[in-house]
Amino acid sequence: MTEQELTEFMEKNKAAILDASRAAIIEKIKDSMKWSLPDTVNQTVNSFLTNEIAPEIGRMLKEQKGVILEAAKKSAVALSDKLATTMMEQVTKSLDGYRAEEVFKALLGIKSRY
Repeated sequence: MTEQELTEFMEKNKAAILDASRAAIIEKIKDSMKWSLPDTVNQTVNSFLTNEIAPEIGRMLKEQKGVILEAAKKSAVALSDKLATTMMEQVTKSLDGYRAEEVFKALLGIKSRY
């Protein structure tokens, strides 16, 4: 293709070339936005959470520290009570007549007859 033929081809197809170029540029911008915009939004959200929300949550937790500690203590007591009850239920289930007799004798300090 000569320079003259190329120039004529470009002139004849000027509108189509511009449309194709415009479409390619728009697609490139879309791709760029698809990958960079979520990262930008994520950075903004993280910054907001770190700088604005976290300090407020920290202040609120400090204000409620006593209530939170009391609830944690009650939960720990309830958990230990439930654990003790469950362990006793399991021990009771696992003791047959002979074992129970031996355990009670040991607890009462009675020597076995064997």
